[in-house]
This record gives sequence, structure tokens and C-alpha cells, in this order.
Amino acid sequence: MKDFIFIHITKNAGEAIIKTLRSYGCNMSFHPDSLDTLRTIIERIGIHDFKSYFSFAIVRNPWDRQVSLYNYIKRDNKHHLHNRIKQMTFEEYVIFLTQEKTCATRLQIDFISLDRKNVLVDFVGRFENLLGDFITICQQIGVDLELPKIDRLPNKSYRDYYNEKTAWMIEQIFVKDIEIFDYHF
Repeated sequence: MKDFIFIHITKNAGEAIIKTLRSYGCNMSFHPDSLDTLRTIIERIGIHDFKSYFSFAIVRNPWDRQVSLYNYIKRDNKHHLHNRIKQMTFEEYVIFLTQEKTCATRLQIDFISLDRKNVLVDFVGRFENLLGDFITICQQIGVDLELPKIDRLPNKSYRDYYNEKTAWMIEQIFVKDIEIFDYHF
């Protein structure tokens, strides 16, 4: 099995990936602290050591990711933003995102790049193709695993949460992710 680094970006199936890899005995040779960015990891182990690992991350459509994050924060009373948004409508939540910089407004590119241009991980999977991309990841690290089905909100598209204004607001906040990863509403 090849040594690897998984860079966990919030609300992109990271916990399921970690749980699956660990449950099948994969030793995460170097597992960064939850939600470490590439910059933090390189500062800790150095660029040379970083490059010696197979590194990967999963990205997600920013509009879909925000719906997931909104619902997660509302359900998780231990989340540090729970009390602030638990009574908010989705539109109020999006407006809140435009007014305050929080973990919810962190760009995905910032997890896997030093300059917001060049992706430095070896493989960027997509949440939208998670099962297929997880197979690719497993092939790269030399294991034969299957990722269990990820829980999603039943029968509701992320698009159903948005109106024209809120879709545009998310586009403005996450324009860099949208451009780099070629996402569309």
C-alpha cells in the first residue's frame, strides 16, 4: 500500500472516506488534523516529504456544499455556528455568509493550493462522482475498498433551496472555486 495524505475539505464526504479507510485497516501514514490545509501540512512536514505521499482531496459544487453545510449546522447543536443560524431561513443564511467570514465561507481551493491557482495534490475527486473517484483513489494507494452510500437529503435538489439572488450571492463568495473546479449552478 502506498503512503497517502487525504486533505479533508468539510462537507465533501471526508468522514466517510476516513472511516472507510480506517475500518479496512488502512494505516493513514500521515493524517493531518481535521481540516488542515495544504499550507499547514507542508509547514509541518515540508514540501519534499509531502511530495513523497500520494495526496488527494474531494471537492464539491459550492451551491450543493452550502446547502449541506446549512442543514448540518442547523442539526448539530455542538457546531460553533449552530446558535447563530438555527432559526435562519436558507436565504438569511446566505446573506449571513456575505457579511461574515466564517468556516462556511472558506474556499475549497485554499485547502489544496498555496496560491489559489495551482492545485498541489495528486488527485482531486469530485463529490458528484464520489464512488468512481474513490475507486481511483483506492487503486492509487493499492487497496480494494468500497465507500458506503453517503446520506443525502431525500428527494431534494440543492437548486430547490435557491432563488436567483441567493444563487448569485453564493457565486460571488465562491467564484474562485467555481472557476477552478468548473462548477455551474
